[in-house]
Amino acid sequence: MFLNIAGDAASVTYSFLGAEAGNRNFAAIIDDREFFNRGSNTTATGASVTQYVSGFLDFAFGTLAPDRAISLFNNNGLPDLQASNFAMGFVQISASAFYVLFDDIAFGDRDFDDMVMRIDVAAVPLPAGGLLLLSALGGALVLRRRKKFA
Repeated sequence: MFLNIAGDAASVTYSFLGAEAGNRNFAAIIDDREFFNRGSNTTATGASVTQYVSGFLDFAFGTLAPDRAISLFNNNGLPDLQASNFAMGFVQISASAFYVLFDDIAFGDRDFDDMVMRIDVAAVPLPAGGLLLLSALGGALVLRRRKKFA
């Protein structure tokens, strides 16, 4: 299973909720941001980034340390061949929001709390100016038809 946006582009917000892991993990939002659970660049809980996306949500979880656990797990559900014990889970919390839970291979646990992200998806609204323009064009067409019939 993986997350994918069907149809038109959507506004997707990734929020870092926290981590409980012995390993140094990260979540990568491709082309925008990385969230880290420990080290000099630890990400604050609640930090987020928003992208406009259509199709496949391009994000990954990975482990940087210790050396025995280094790997990357992509949203496509396929871990590195070297890290087949990594896992990712999804929990839908509303019609447009998910928790994404990562489990690294530390100590053989399967608690899916090694890194937790929230992903919110919202349709991209038409700008108000676009609706105003369409309304004006429709009104002009109605007035033009009235003049022809009068």
